[in-house]
Amino acid sequence: HSQSCPEPVEQAIKEKGYFIQKMEGCP
Repeated sequence: HSQSCPEPVEQAIKEKGYFIQKMEGCP
């Protein structure tokens, strides 16, 4: 999913998990 999301979002996913992915609308 790193291709679909900006890098700051990618880091947030690592810190907070799937919830951030859903918020950002990433697959």
